[in-house]
Amino acid sequence: MNPEIIKTELLLIGLETTSREGTVADDVHAQGELAGKLNLPARIPNQTDTGTHLVVLWNFHPQNDFQAMTAVAVSAVAQLPAVCRAYRFPMSEFAVFPIAGHMPNLVEPWPEIQAWYPKDRDANTTVIRKYYDAQRTGELWLPLEPHLKPVLEASGADA
Repeated sequence: MNPEIIKTELLLIGLETTSREGTVADDVHAQGELAGKLNLPARIPNQTDTGTHLVVLWNFHPQNDFQAMTAVAVSAVAQLPAVCRAYRFPMSEFAVFPIAGHMPNLVEPWPEIQAWYPKDRDANTTVIRKYYDAQRTGELWLPLEPHLKPVLEASGADA
């Protein structure tokens, strides 16, 4: 399977936490629950892809803490809810793989990704999952620049 290659910059607003490999699913689920309770998707202006949300992991390493974020993509940071942070991922190329199935039974194509991923590239520590909320399916984005990290643009009062 050859992925679609896109080049884009991402500006995200959402909830961030520090996680570990064994608890990341629970941590991301808790973020999603909190976002729902706070009605965050409806409260964040300038969304570029309404009806989607992103789950982003960076600094990932199985033995260490890493960052996890549940977010929406925006064109500008105009209003930042107090519990949120805004991060910018610089212009980069991403390999985009479809995620099979429908929530909650999504299947990520890791065997295909590992077969495709160029052997001469460093292992990537950033993973972006884009979920289409109405269709209950999604995509997996891998930056082709190893260890791509976002830049903190703004932080809410309580973040």
